[in-house]
Amino acid sequence: MTTAHVKAEDGTPAAQANDRIRLTVRALRSAYDVDVPVLARYVGVSRNTLYNRLNGMGPFSGGELVRIAEFFDTTVQAICDGSVTISPNNPPPMTTTELHTRR
Repeated sequence: MTTAHVKAEDGTPAAQANDRIRLTVRALRSAYDVDVPVLARYVGVSRNTLYNRLNGMGPFSGGELVRIAEFFDTTVQAICDGSVTISPNNPPPMTTTELHTRR
């Protein structure tokens, strides 16, 4: 089990926060091998919108962060702080099959 401490690029406080959030979500996706289409569907946005958010072309909304935190079984605060606990032996509770049955 590791804790990801993500550092934002230099810039304004808002830009730093957006970078930290973006990099944290990318780290979660990578650690748990979650495809963008699967996460986008759960969050309720298009793949293109999620790709744009992950590539820094716009901030995540509060609602999107709540759904992402729910998906990865963490908190919005941990995502915003860039200090989420990533444990490959304990993947998020939402599987692709569960996602398709819940949505």
